[in-house]
Amino acid sequence: MAILAVVALLVGVVVVTRASSDDEAGAPVPSDPLVEGAMFTAGGIRGIIEATRQRFGTTVVQGVHLYRDDAVLHVLDPKSPTGAVHYDFSPGGEFHNPQVYSGLSVNSTGSPDVVVDLADVDADSVADLIASAPARLGISAATVGQAKFRVTIGGDDGGEIWMGVNDISLDSHLVAGLDGHIKGVHRCGWGC
Repeated sequence: MAILAVVALLVGVVVVTRASSDDEAGAPVPSDPLVEGAMFTAGGIRGIIEATRQRFGTTVVQGVHLYRDDAVLHVLDPKSPTGAVHYDFSPGGEFHNPQVYSGLSVNSTGSPDVVVDLADVDADSVADLIASAPARLGISAATVGQAKFRVTIGGDDGGEIWMGVNDISLDSHLVAGLDGHIKGVHRCGWGC
């Protein structure tokens, strides 16, 4: 038993792998506490997609922000004065705290007409990309301070995923398609 504990301490690095190219999701990288959390896993992504389908009868939405252990889903609502409502989400499928005004937009226009079908998201590839994002972006939990790592799935350009950190004096993010294919990387802008 003691030998196993020593081996576990020595091995301690988790490697995530999936795709074969360094330009795609899944290049082998150590995990980082910055991207650990229920919502950053394939199961967490699939969970909010299924909960959205069950609660709203569709997976076509304005978009969703994923954080470590919660999310904010933006859904179309013709009764809303803005055309949309956003809900907080807790793992397990519970939507709560509907809001009409305020909040971070899920697309570049802020328009309720820009939508994405969450059913088109490749949860496995996107989860692999999330796990590899800190290394790709040159960030870690130690270097970003209190800034939160965020993943935004929105309708820009037919469906895009933005992931990274954007906070006072820090902007390091990448943009990918719904399949996890990287479109572009912006490494450590501002004060990184």
